[in-house]
Amino acid sequence: MRLALISDIHGNLPVLEACLAEIAARHCDRIVCLGDVFGYFPDGVACAKRLLDAGAECLMGNHEAMLLGQLPLPEAKDPVYRLADQRARVPEALMHRIQGWVPYATDSIGAMRILMVHGSPWQPLTEYVYPDADLARFAALPFDAVFMGHTHHAFVRRAGEVQVCNTGSCGLPRDVGKSSFAILDTSTGKIELVRLEVDLAQLRSRYPGLHSSIYAVWSRGPRAADKE
Repeated sequence: MRLALISDIHGNLPVLEACLAEIAARHCDRIVCLGDVFGYFPDGVACAKRLLDAGAECLMGNHEAMLLGQLPLPEAKDPVYRLADQRARVPEALMHRIQGWVPYATDSIGAMRILMVHGSPWQPLTEYVYPDADLARFAALPFDAVFMGHTHHAFVRRAGEVQVCNTGSCGLPRDVGKSSFAILDTSTGKIELVRLEVDLAQLRSRYPGLHSSIYAVWSRGPRAADKE
């Protein structure tokens, strides 16, 4: 099986469409979204519907938890997140569907044991695991592979016998300025990070008037400001 794992779409519909087209072209059998379909860009509803139409399984991210009121929505950050506005536009049926999303899931595919989570195995909605993190504690987990999102920084590393992958962000990459997702081939155990170019001119034309920090992430360096 070829399993595609995508995360942190954040309402960016054109880039989601590009990623889904690439996933189809690479003949993936299954798609799992690791959360944060909403926030930042305004097309969260359209992105959620598009994922569901594509048959994707969706986990809850911290932005969905804020959308639902399960995590506090910081008033000072909502001009960037735009979640209060999006909450008012989510159809009731879709809101009910989102309420059923969970922040982590486990699966066994063939001989592979897999954990999929938005944040980390220990804090599924809120902990950030960056490429330079100490992964020693992952080695004790009873999984062959762990997939995460949340940081918008993609990596694949090994902790003992456990492969640890952050898929990065589809809609708002903060590392090398390219959209990213991961593909796991369960027959070989190989994890591939796929990166796609982002057409910033197209995004600015489609989504004018966004907070200035949103487009700035494609060129800024310091990581400390990325914990949003």
